[in-house]
Amino acid sequence: MQLTHVCPDQVLITFCILYQEYMAIMHEDDSADTPYMIKKILDSIEKQWAKSEQEAFIVMVILNPVYKLTPFAVLDFMTSAGCLMLVKKLYLHFFDSLA
Repeated sequence: MQLTHVCPDQVLITFCILYQEYMAIMHEDDSADTPYMIKKILDSIEKQWAKSEQEAFIVMVILNPVYKLTPFAVLDFMTSAGCLMLVKKLYLHFFDSLA
């Protein structure tokens, strides 16, 4: 994830895949130490996500022609209008100061 050619959408998708995989392990493996260890890993993933520029990562996934809005279909605020407002907000944030 720290390579120079990694795109932001790949980072978010990787976070999601890791989170889902560890959640599945936690539900399947009931040995004594597994839930504790998995909880620490999930907490670390959540901590990194909280420190990130979440809106930029989300827009990068939306603009990816493979994913589009599919990963966010379960979220109520990710309607076409909500998506457009998010993209517009970031566009103005990045390019309004250039005008």
